[in-house]
Amino acid sequence: MLETLSNSMKEKVKIGLIAYWFPPENGVAVLRMNAFAKYFDKDKFDLTVFTVNNGDEKTEEIIENVKVVRIPNTKNKFVLNEKLNDYRFVHILKVAWNVLLSNFIKNKHQKWLNLLSDNLNQYKFEVLISSYAPKEAHLAGLAYKIRNSKTLWIADMRDEMSKNLHLKLKDRKELSKIENEINKYANAIISVSKPILDDFRKIMPSIKHFAEIRNGFDHELTATENYNEIFTINYAGIFYGSIKPDTFFNGLLLFLEKNKINIKLQFIGTNKNFNIPIQLRNKIVFLPKLENKEAVRYIIKADCNLLILPKIQRKGVYSGKIFDYLSARKPIIAVVDTEDVAADLIRNLNAGFVAEFDDINMIAETIEKAYYWWKEKKGLCNNKSEIEKLHRKYQVEKLNNLIEKLRNENN
Repeated sequence: MLETLSNSMKEKVKIGLIAYWFPPENGVAVLRMNAFAKYFDKDKFDLTVFTVNNGDEKTEEIIENVKVVRIPNTKNKFVLNEKLNDYRFVHILKVAWNVLLSNFIKNKHQKWLNLLSDNLNQYKFEVLISSYAPKEAHLAGLAYKIRNSKTLWIADMRDEMSKNLHLKLKDRKELSKIENEINKYANAIISVSKPILDDFRKIMPSIKHFAEIRNGFDHELTATENYNEIFTINYAGIFYGSIKPDTFFNGLLLFLEKNKINIKLQFIGTNKNFNIPIQLRNKIVFLPKLENKEAVRYIIKADCNLLILPKIQRKGVYSGKIFDYLSARKPIIAVVDTEDVAADLIRNLNAGFVAEFDDINMIAETIEKAYYWWKEKKGLCNNKSEIEKLHRKYQVEKLNNLIEKLRNENN
């Protein structure tokens, strides 16, 4: 029996996953990496995850039935952590300080990269997956691939690298050099949306395989058809950079001028780094940051959920929260770029109402449509079967299939 089990284990494909962001940390990147570990086909694959040790975790442990190796990194004691209850000016000061500090810190993940490379050298993987960011994850994958040419290397980009317009020019140039090296050695590229993948196809013409592995939702909670006594709009997550609720607030005020009603705005885990019009302050409730499953319970109970994504030069931005919103099957008020993927997905699934980010009249009309749906208790005929396919287990199944395809071609 033991011998049979041992032989079975030997037959499994050994896979390494380099993921700086991994539980117990939080965030979209963490949920993506956790899903990779959770939904890999464990009958076929023997997965080892390499992540960072922030000083409080075990060096090695088992999570989602996979081995997790935690590697230390240099800590910067001068970094100021942002808190949800920070006043707006405190938040701005902390962000400014951390940005200033980053200008003086070179190669802040160098220790992690060096120790990571040493750890990887102790393993023989048939498949290695590295997930950006930071860039050191790909640098470690590149070094391992050069030493082990038969290993299949999949570079998970998630979002853009050198095409990220929020980065400084010198950082984008450095990332462009790394992309050139990935183009020489990687066997496949995966990312969260087709427009981002299309950019990588142009940047990396030598790579044959590209796959869209979306983020998706990861819970088994059941959507409900409840209607709150007060029209309740829910927003889950933080505001940062140009993602602010200003235009939504203006559209909401215009809607309320025409409709003298009571509403409730519910912000979950949202930092208070934005201005709230006086007329709306008594309508807003701030809830603390919650575990994803608990946040989803609020998303399901709301009458509609709010998505805010400003129009920017790049395309292919879904936002991680959109998939939890879709899973709730409540109308989404989408204040977004109407020509990008998030708007397309909502329209295709009949999952809500879409308004241009800076069109106040259109935003007011969209809120009115959602309000009418609530008032008349009219259920949306959204595409349930297609929404179910957005579960992370189906997204990781695409990754499983990609690995099998690469292995078949390699044999």
